[in-house]
Amino acid sequence: CHAVQAVAQFAADERFRSVLPEVGAMAPLTALLSSHLPHVQQCALSAIANVSFVPSAVAQLAQSGCLAHLGQMLFGVSAAEGQTVLTSISNILSASPAAADSLLQVGGHMALVTQLSSPAADAQSQAAMAIGHMCRHAPALTAMLQADTVPLLSKLLYSQHPSAQLQAVYALGVMAAEDEAAASAV
Repeated sequence: CHAVQAVAQFAADERFRSVLPEVGAMAPLTALLSSHLPHVQQCALSAIANVSFVPSAVAQLAQSGCLAHLGQMLFGVSAAEGQTVLTSISNILSASPAAADSLLQVGGHMALVTQLSSPAADAQSQAAMAIGHMCRHAPALTAMLQADTVPLLSKLLYSQHPSAQLQAVYALGVMAAEDEAAASAV
């Protein structure tokens, strides 16, 4: 418990953040996301969110199955933890769209779709951004089209929040650029 807390503190400090992937800490951190101890889970999530901004960490997080864990977490987290989960998902998918496969396997893409209707504009924006990133991977694009994501993203175009509008435009643009059927749906 104290060890994962120490790792989370290292991850929070930009001077040490890049060291964690160098020492192979990504797979063990990912495993701690399924701890039965909420404090351990929260520390691991915090560390992963912070290192997800480090390019060298993203590939390791993607390979460790991190997105599957995060996708499952997204179904039942508080709003505050949800932001941390969404940030992590979005950062990983930004650099590694093909990692969406593990998210799809656990239905995590449906949790992202659900976030598009969240009362929190930040959650809507992060979810739309993550959807845009993952739709650069053909199987993820297909899954999102089958999940009727286009009407939900289109609804965000009328949001009062510019960040939600911007990310909806991004996601719809990626979808239209990647697939003819998506272009006609958009």
